Amino acid sequence: MEHVRRQRRPSPRAGIAYQAELNAENVILASSRVRLMTLKVAKPFCEDIGDLARSTGAKGLVMDLDSVAATPRAAVHAMRHLREMPVSRVALVGGSRSTRRLASVVLTLGRYGDFRFFADCEGAISWAAREGEDSL
Repeated sequence: MEHVRRQRRPSPRAGIAYQAELNAENVILASSRVRLMTLKVAKPFCEDIGDLARSTGAKGLVMDLDSVAATPRAAVHAMRHLREMPVSRVALVGGSRSTRRLASVVLTLGRYGDFRFFADCEGAISWAAREGEDSL
């Protein structure tokens, strides 16, 4: 399967860069390279992930939490966007205790049913690719 990448690279001074890529297991791998995920970054990031999921029929989303520290406004925006996300599973990798807590609240309040936390990317991808199956 072909890898599909979307990257935003505004001016280096803006400090905005992220990546969303579809892998061979039909799972989107997403990460950012910002110190703080503000609403200004979250909007295009979420839109690009959603567009990629819709255009490819992706099964799952794997988000690198070590690369994301979000403001409350960015987290609320992500929560709204996840409601429309056509993937069946969201796997979250790494992250500090507070980042995991915020992600859990966002996904729970957003009524996103199937999400889990993982220590490594391999386990996260494997779980996210198994659409509708019981796992771990």
